[in-house]
Amino acid sequence: MQDVLGTHHDTVVARERLRSLGMQAQLGGENAFTYGLLYGRESEAARQAVGKLASVARKARRRGARTWLAR
Repeated sequence: MQDVLGTHHDTVVARERLRSLGMQAQLGGENAFTYGLLYGRESEAARQAVGKLASVARKARRRGARTWLAR
């Protein structure tokens, strides 16, 4: 679950940065198309992470999934 949540968080941070960089590029008269493409890839990665969350959460709730905590 930590990996899935970490991936989602990484996409949030990356999208914020890409949006900022894209806006700076556009305002500076540069082409910001590539930033948009990268933003789209990060959006897809976020969507996939959210899609995996339910499955990962079910696995985490199973008996024995947290036995390492009792050690």
